[in-house]
Amino acid sequence: MGFPGSFGQSNRVALDNQCHTLHGFGLHSYQLPEVQTSHQGAKVLAKAILDESRQCRPSDWQCVGFWLSTKTPGEMTTQLQSLNQISPLKTTLEVANIARSLQRLDTHKMQRPTGQAQSFEWQVIEDIRSIPAIQAAYHDASLALVMDEGKSLITNIDDELAQLKAKKAARDERITQTQFEAFTLSANHFHHSANSAKGLAQHLQGLGDANQHWVYQLFVGDTQSLKPIQELFA
Repeated sequence: MGFPGSFGQSNRVALDNQCHTLHGFGLHSYQLPEVQTSHQGAKVLAKAILDESRQCRPSDWQCVGFWLSTKTPGEMTTQLQSLNQISPLKTTLEVANIARSLQRLDTHKMQRPTGQAQSFEWQVIEDIRSIPAIQAAYHDASLALVMDEGKSLITNIDDELAQLKAKKAARDERITQTQFEAFTLSANHFHHSANSAKGLAQHLQGLGDANQHWVYQLFVGDTQSLKPIQELFA
């Protein structure tokens, strides 16, 4: 997971213009009424993508996503630990919590939803800065611009420099306290340039494997809106 290059803007107005509305869709193995493999789960997700009755359905179908599958709940917990510490997402936090609970059970006691229950829906991500890693990257990029803007306001007048010296030192220390942390995401990630829900669904159907503990997270929108997310997972 790397810092989005498109956040390297010359001013904060341009930086703000890089943050758009996206749609998110998450699905994990513990949401289904019966145990299924991640490959079967991908087909369930593809079917949901094609379902026109779902609320908040997007109109653009470019997609950046990732998926992770493991053989045991313990492996799932371990694999998601770094992601959830740095950039917690609703879907990955939920699957990690359930996997952690399953680790503590002697037998599989979790009650799955009935076949009629629909526990997963589209999410509207009004501002991509609600994604913690993007928020951290935006914070750092914004502070860098503050630094540049602040430098342009400093004059060469000796008496003003003397008065501002202490404040400038404190300010410089504050705005260099970055939040974004790059790390290697131990999951499969992809970018798919789909022109329709059908195109994205066809791509999703080919994902997955035989593991029964899995999670999928999709970010869907137009090319410009997805650019910082694509750079994040590049």
